[in-house]
Amino acid sequence: MNIVKKEKLDKTLGNRIGEIFSEQAREKDVKYLYGNHYFVAYENDETVGILTLQLIFNEMYIDELVIDPNHRGKGVGTALLAEAENFFKDYDFEYITVNTYAFQAPEFYEKLGFTLEFTRKSKENPKLNRYYYIKPFKKK
Repeated sequence: MNIVKKEKLDKTLGNRIGEIFSEQAREKDVKYLYGNHYFVAYENDETVGILTLQLIFNEMYIDELVIDPNHRGKGVGTALLAEAENFFKDYDFEYITVNTYAFQAPEFYEKLGFTLEFTRKSKENPKLNRYYYIKPFKKK
């Protein structure tokens, strides 16, 4: 066996992951949804926010939500999440999940209706406490 660390997966390997998940889901009679999706907010040709999502089975997972510092507090993050929810409104997701650190945006997710499931506390730095949130996915 030879194990190699990769910086990123090429399309062939990425597709193979999807194939394996799909095969396993079929074998276990589980509905299969899988993939990465990206939403980008622009203002005057400037990128002001990026939302990356992972879809897997019954869950929409917010992988990254990054807003340009000059555009925070202006509704960009809220708009990106609303656009993603609207885009996937006809899919059969049960919930949306996210995890965020204390120094990032716990209050933001709570404002949007996410409920705290649990917290993993850092033994060394409370700013690195990690909060795990969930929100029911509502079809529109």
